[in-house]
Amino acid sequence: MPQFKVNVKWGRTLHKEVVLDTDLEPNVFKAQLYALTGVPPDRQKVMIKGAIIKDDDWGNTSITNGSMVLLMGTVEGSSDKPASSDGEKEDPTRPKDTGEPAPVLKIPTGLNNLGNTCYLNATIQCLKIIPELRNSLEDVAKSSNQSQRHLCSGLQNLYKCMDEAHKLGLTSVSPSSLLDLWFALFPRFCELTENGTYRQQDASEAWNEIVQTLQRTMNVGPQEKSLIDKYFRGTYDVQYKCTVEGADPVTQSTEQFYQLSCFITKDVNYLIDGLKLGMTDSVTKKSTVLGTDVEFTKTSSITRLPTYLTVHLMRFYYKGEKKCNAKIKRPVNWVEFRCL
Repeated sequence: MPQFKVNVKWGRTLHKEVVLDTDLEPNVFKAQLYALTGVPPDRQKVMIKGAIIKDDDWGNTSITNGSMVLLMGTVEGSSDKPASSDGEKEDPTRPKDTGEPAPVLKIPTGLNNLGNTCYLNATIQCLKIIPELRNSLEDVAKSSNQSQRHLCSGLQNLYKCMDEAHKLGLTSVSPSSLLDLWFALFPRFCELTENGTYRQQDASEAWNEIVQTLQRTMNVGPQEKSLIDKYFRGTYDVQYKCTVEGADPVTQSTEQFYQLSCFITKDVNYLIDGLKLGMTDSVTKKSTVLGTDVEFTKTSSITRLPTYLTVHLMRFYYKGEKKCNAKIKRPVNWVEFRCL
């Protein structure tokens, strides 16, 4: 990728070695500038070598390492009026001294780590902020599987406990009751190490188990539609193209998804890059013309995003020489994207 390290000058502030990727639209770079300066993209005027950069096109601007980028614009709520009689403008990045105590960040009550149980804690807390789920937990539809109702009741009781603890100013509570229920329902998560502690587990697997249980258990609306289907399911158009010339014609279909995968490589810097990698894949299936298994190129494009989009960061891969899973620690930044 043609990435450059440029210097961004905004008023009196100079940001050095900011990564600029011309393979991505200027909107992505403007989102970076928003994170650096607090100036919203719609209030930004970005200039490189005297040329104004548009939102969707870099134009013919020549960019190299060390290029100077001039950013003009103010943060939301700031004023362009001079702050002093000498005509100098106030630095919008400097917090104003109002004489009042700084506001305290209200952090929700969390869960204690009971020994490598962070994977479950993170999953539970992620689901807790979904209001539709919280409302439906209080009125769980009848299920033929008693254990499924137990999981919903366990989640509801823990969430109520966390809410009450937050009112009392407590920073965390113990999820021991739900953890016991979790191990009873899904014994494979109860593996112990040689030292007698719980083994590390994958949060994605815990997420899938909980979501699939809720999908079978929780229904909403007059047609008893699954809550998970209503709020977590998306659709995309899929095209299958045979790689063997003269074989099967191109076929189109519509498929559903409940989560997207973000594949992480050395070239992936942003979430959208990893998601795009997952939109194209090679699959092997039987050719209706040749009668044998051949390779097809599968290309997907999203037609409907769910209300709550689940993204799985593919951070683990199998190392054959060491016969173990290795973690990819490369940071992946999030920027707003419109469609894939």
